[in-house]
Amino acid sequence: MKLIVATHNHGKVEEIREMFAGLEFEPKSLKDVGFTDEIVEDGNTYFSNSLKKARTIHAKYPGSIVLADDSGLEVFYLDNRPGIHSARYAGPKPIQSDMVNKLLLELNGVPDEKRGARFVCVMVMLLPDGMVFTSRGECYGMIGNFPRGNNGFGFDPVFLPVEFQYRFSMAELPTEIKNQVSHRSRALSGVKSMLAELNTK
Repeated sequence: MKLIVATHNHGKVEEIREMFAGLEFEPKSLKDVGFTDEIVEDGNTYFSNSLKKARTIHAKYPGSIVLADDSGLEVFYLDNRPGIHSARYAGPKPIQSDMVNKLLLELNGVPDEKRGARFVCVMVMLLPDGMVFTSRGECYGMIGNFPRGNNGFGFDPVFLPVEFQYRFSMAELPTEIKNQVSHRSRALSGVKSMLAELNTK
């Protein structure tokens, strides 16, 4: 059965492919299936954005499983901004350096003890019969003072997870280690359990 991941982001699909290794479901991106419609993420929660994406894609590919997520970085000093607006934080189609530089500028001069943050991911899996399954994952850490590493996307180069005592950024971690602690992997673990059950039917 086809598993469509509601993203054009190659990094996200690769992360999911790593997580689902061993299952019969091969994740496909929107590019892989030829989906080009723009989906406006105008919800006020991660869940509402995820569900809208999943339903829009499911309407075009009703026999498929659709996996959609909405993720965001919540910086406590910035009152949890950028949050659900993370993808558009530095404009409609920002490059990674724009996002990172804007965040570092907003936190310029803020001491380490006030740079706490968390990544949040809310994932929705929509089955062919219309059943909705949802899972949430969080990863806590702090925002570093400069970008580090190349193995990541979004805000990964400046996010230092607590699991490693803030010594490494997400973008410095090998994929297999990152997949143990990331917000997306924690949300995916619940989805993976559901897929494993489907895999046996």
